[in-house]
Amino acid sequence: MKRFFFFVPLFLSLLLLPLSARADTYDEVEGTGLYINSVPEGAKVFIDGVERGQTPFSLGSPRSGEYSVRVSKEGYVERRFRVVIRTRSRIEVTVDLEKARGELLLDIKKDPLAPASLAFDPAVYVDGTRVYDTILSLETGWRSVSVEAFGWAKRVETVYISEGSLHRLELVLAVSGFSVSEITQRRRRFNPDNSGALGSTELIFSVSAPGRGLLEVFDGAGALVSSQTLRPFITWSQNVSWNGKNSQGIKLPDGVYHLRLSVWQDETAPIVRDYSVELDASIEIRPLSAFSSVSGLFFSASPESLPKGSYQIEGAVLSGRPLLEGAAWKSLPLAITLRASPLDRLELAGSLGAGVRFGDSALLHGGASAKWSFFRPGESPAGFAAAFSYGWAENGPYTAFGMGTGAGLSFPVSLRIFQVPAVDLLFSPGLLWAGGAGYPESWVPRLAAGGGILFRYKSFSGGLSARWDYAPPSSDSSVEGPGPLMSALELKFFSSGLIFSLSGGIWHWKDNTGGFFGLGLGTLY
Repeated sequence: MKRFFFFVPLFLSLLLLPLSARADTYDEVEGTGLYINSVPEGAKVFIDGVERGQTPFSLGSPRSGEYSVRVSKEGYVERRFRVVIRTRSRIEVTVDLEKARGELLLDIKKDPLAPASLAFDPAVYVDGTRVYDTILSLETGWRSVSVEAFGWAKRVETVYISEGSLHRLELVLAVSGFSVSEITQRRRRFNPDNSGALGSTELIFSVSAPGRGLLEVFDGAGALVSSQTLRPFITWSQNVSWNGKNSQGIKLPDGVYHLRLSVWQDETAPIVRDYSVELDASIEIRPLSAFSSVSGLFFSASPESLPKGSYQIEGAVLSGRPLLEGAAWKSLPLAITLRASPLDRLELAGSLGAGVRFGDSALLHGGASAKWSFFRPGESPAGFAAAFSYGWAENGPYTAFGMGTGAGLSFPVSLRIFQVPAVDLLFSPGLLWAGGAGYPESWVPRLAAGGGILFRYKSFSGGLSARWDYAPPSSDSSVEGPGPLMSALELKFFSSGLIFSLSGGIWHWKDNTGGFFGLGLGTLY
């Protein structure tokens, strides 16, 4: 008898064996009754052909015996199995329902009257997902099938897939007419001396079929100064850029220029679109450090600001013995920054980071600033701006990146001493209402002073900066007195929108001295 009881659950599990591969479960436990569930829930439960409810389903005290169970849910494969109910035992079954499926056979053809020279490479999408087979196993229900090929009219069909069926769908593509989408122009003002895409304007558009294009540039007097033929169109997405130079590669003077884009197919009349762009040598777009929340060099703010619509995102990691991060090689401070200009001359910046200490928890910090540039470098020999900032650090009053915690007000000034390469002297006086917890511990501000040399030449920028601050003796702050003396050297290389940074520096505070180096990676647009 005991041997019989051993084989009963084994026999029932064999009945469910095809389901077991899909995480079905069968348990016989103490108690009484029958419990049936499904994944997903809400399936109808039939016992000996009679509908008894929906999963999760429970039957309190069924009579002993063998029962036929059917679990059914629309859109899923029906499940059938048998259970044996015994006295003083409870059967618990969970079945994992499989989506019901059918097959779709695709037959894609081109219009027999279409020219043989037109390439035919259709892309097929089912419910927005690209597929690569012509015989598809799909879930039951209505399915949207679309086929598109460059130079051919797009076809979209809706088909109903029923369980276990084989449906054949024939799609014939006709030749598309030639059309051009709405054209997007990037950078309506730019400086040709900026690096890469930062020193050019770009027209982005799409075409429906093969064709050709021509971009012509005219000066204010209507004279043609530049012309370039676009490559033959072999795909939908197209773009063409102009770098502010004439056909001989000579940079043109500042002013407003007229762009004329003409696109056509074979002998058809061209489609012409006109745009304007301004060359402005005063617009300098270069990557700056913003880890102290105000952009500039590592330890000195700059009066520069990004032009409207531009942004910079950069991340960096430090090593060695950064400020307030303990002994050498015991920490790995990292931070990410964002610079953006919603309005011309107004730049918003923010920094968020953590001091990762090996074997201990990370120390968080963050800050933000708003800077208004009254005069920017490039516009005049001297630049001037005002910036308000706020910083917070879990272990204040300074972060490893030199950010002072609390509210700050700074007035960065620059003086252009060389034009090519561009070299600026920086001076950044300011006030800092410091506090170890991020809020002022005294209403008497610390006096802060930063300065440095900032340079830019082609795709390189960087400089040397230093900062020091001091709290007057009347301050009752816990950080009263001289703050750390910090200096850093940094170099940034930017190309095709990417920024690669190297930095290193030293600091001294309260008889402690340390040094660090860092790596950074970002993007500038």
